Amino acid sequence: MRDGLTLHMIDHVDAYMESLQGVASIPTHPYGKLRDPRDLICPKSQVAKMYSESDERFPQDKFTQTSNRCDVLLDLGMKSKTIPAEWVKERACSLVQSVCSQCALHRSSEILYYMATQDEEKQNAIASKLKTLPFLPVIIKPLKWQYAWKGDENMSKQSKLCSSHTSHIEKTVTFTNPSDLYSSHFKELVGSTELILSLNQGKNKYKVQESVLDKLGVTVDYLPLKSVIEQLVVFSNAPLLDKIHARCHAIYEHLEKVLKCQPTSASELHNFQNKKILLTKKHGFVEPCLFALSSEHDCAPDLFSASIEGLDKYKLLMNALDITTNFLFSVVEKTILSKKETWGEEKLSDEAVSQMSKLVGELFKVSFITLDNNQVSSQSLHLPDTRGYLQPVNKLCFDDGSKLSSGNLLCVHHNFKVSKGILKWLGLVSKTQKRLEGSSHRMHFGQNEPLTTRLRNIFQDYPYDSGIMKELLQNADDSGATEIAFIIDLRHLPTDTLFD
Repeated sequence: MRDGLTLHMIDHVDAYMESLQGVASIPTHPYGKLRDPRDLICPKSQVAKMYSESDERFPQDKFTQTSNRCDVLLDLGMKSKTIPAEWVKERACSLVQSVCSQCALHRSSEILYYMATQDEEKQNAIASKLKTLPFLPVIIKPLKWQYAWKGDENMSKQSKLCSSHTSHIEKTVTFTNPSDLYSSHFKELVGSTELILSLNQGKNKYKVQESVLDKLGVTVDYLPLKSVIEQLVVFSNAPLLDKIHARCHAIYEHLEKVLKCQPTSASELHNFQNKKILLTKKHGFVEPCLFALSSEHDCAPDLFSASIEGLDKYKLLMNALDITTNFLFSVVEKTILSKKETWGEEKLSDEAVSQMSKLVGELFKVSFITLDNNQVSSQSLHLPDTRGYLQPVNKLCFDDGSKLSSGNLLCVHHNFKVSKGILKWLGLVSKTQKRLEGSSHRMHFGQNEPLTTRLRNIFQDYPYDSGIMKELLQNADDSGATEIAFIIDLRHLPTDTLFD
């Protein structure tokens, strides 16, 4: 009887308009709750897609079965095209209470679409209400993604389905705040380190402008370089898999573009010089500090050339990571010194000995390029002996082909091939010289009488007659002299300070 009276008033609205305004008189689905017409949602409108019958916002069918009745309710305030920003906020909050993951995805999608259809003023009003609410879905880990995925971390998730979606495959869905999300076109760059927005889940799929997402706080433009670099760190901690080179070079290209547009952002990369973020062709990920732009020696797998590894094309990135034309002396020296820790008392292979030759050659080269007065410690530096064991440089010599008995001498390995200039720079001497140095303390020779005694004997042995003049003339002739002069000194000098 009540509904009949209300319908009569709607059908004769001209007489009863004032009586219907502001009165909770319209029964709604599913349980007949009475609503003020201004609190109703037109079930055939776009905004109705953000609601379900359980929200008790749709008028019962008999109140909208004719266009006249529907028009009357619209005139009385029923919503069809727009709803207040506070209502949109309520819709976003309702996702948390939603039991069905598919219903939640559908509603999230419709909220975004509704916001996109509004003018900029309304968009800003809605965005201010939604920025801090967890209503946007996170992309779950893609099937072909073989690395850690940020979206898999512990967060509130939904996976149940309602009776309307039993035909769907049950999937876990995660929702979070817009400010925590990054646009889906960044997933290859930061999928392991940041949460990625999913816009391709749920029944309804709309293309939402990035400007709308930007208003909400989703990162759609600038990526923090730290997040991108951290993705490389994640890659480096995992086994080398398919497409890893393509993925890494996509990141390097992105970093190069960012550095070109925003040169000041280079400072963000300084803390990653000792992180394994540069991918080589054969030896996995390596720290930037072990790279030089070019090198005369291929020192892999210890030191690397950016040009050989195909990384020199990223000039701005190399510069931001402080990769210079040549290796730093300290880096090469540290690499060589680390060999003692690596091999200890073990015998080096022939390949390892050859590698030592390359490293020492590089050290020699950079010692003359850098401005610092770099010197190698003969005690700390170890090189391979003939047997392949590392020995301090000051205990070694090089084989000069001499047939002298080596005794207990240690020569450098035959595969340690460097120039004589490098051997001299290292302080290494030949086997012959080393042998003589070791024996010289047993062989005393040369003048060992006092100088005064030697001079007195000379004076005593030479005659005091004209014979001395002849001797002097002979000495002058032997030396090639063409003229000789004799001076008679008649002075008498004191003898107090003469040698005894």
